Amino acid sequence: MKLFISADIEGVTGVTTWEDTEPGKSSYNIYVKQMAREISAACRAAIESGFDEIIVKDAHEDGTNVDMYALPPEAVLVRGMMPSPYNMVEGVDEDCTAAVFIGYHSAASTAGSPLAHTFTSKKIFKMSINDKIVSEYHLNALVLAKLGIPLVFVSGDKGLCESVKSDN
Repeated sequence: MKLFISADIEGVTGVTTWEDTEPGKSSYNIYVKQMAREISAACRAAIESGFDEIIVKDAHEDGTNVDMYALPPEAVLVRGMMPSPYNMVEGVDEDCTAAVFIGYHSAASTAGSPLAHTFTSKKIFKMSINDKIVSEYHLNALVLAKLGIPLVFVSGDKGLCESVKSDN
């Protein structure tokens, strides 16, 4: 079985400021290590559940945040960002049995997190589909749905988790 993991940082445990998410800032290294721990925990759980192949997409900023040596050998890391509609789920394909989102966050224009945004906090102030505010989670889940891949686990900030619950 093949698992796809997309990992962002703004919804990782403890992240509360933009400084926590920006390379070169004083707290960034703390939280990028936490991000790797959360991804690794998901990988270990997947392996214990019978997955033998894991693809991890580093989906934060330029896609060069995750230390590949912090991941188990079964995981293949997809780094960098492509100008593609798949963007944060680059590397996923129809052969994936399931998908997981780690460290996702609330949508732009919502109060679910101090870091609520959708792709960029500088240009997009609100994004909606059929009058429903959508986040990166929603848009990436639509890509998975198009490919027929079930999204089996999502972690993130309180606002995102409430949004995911209300969708199901």
